[in-house]
Amino acid sequence: MRGHRDAAVIGSFRRLTCTGCAYSASWSARKSPGLCWNGPVDPFFRLPYWLSARCCGGRTLWAFNPAHLDLMEGYVGARLRERRAKPGGMTLVARLPRWIKDAANRDELLRTIRRLRASVDWQG
Repeated sequence: MRGHRDAAVIGSFRRLTCTGCAYSASWSARKSPGLCWNGPVDPFFRLPYWLSARCCGGRTLWAFNPAHLDLMEGYVGARLRERRAKPGGMTLVARLPRWIKDAANRDELLRTIRRLRASVDWQG
């Protein structure tokens, strides 16, 4: 599914519609397993993100949206990564997997992020 997805969760009923291709699906939330965070799939619908690509030895780099790509590009591309103490928990970049933080993967990650951004620009 390319393009944007509209999703609705109404009570125990879930509906997903892709505005790019008009794909639509509905199902009961009772049949769906619990939420799945920190993976290359939507936590509610368990469908793969369209902003995802293989890199760094077969791992999957994924992003929620272009702003998420911007955040990762800024972090990965930074030559000096300063830690800023923020009260109330970890920041999003602090939660990134180690392989994304590894400077040895910097060039491949930046190429992959740019390729994903180009696919968004192409979609319009």
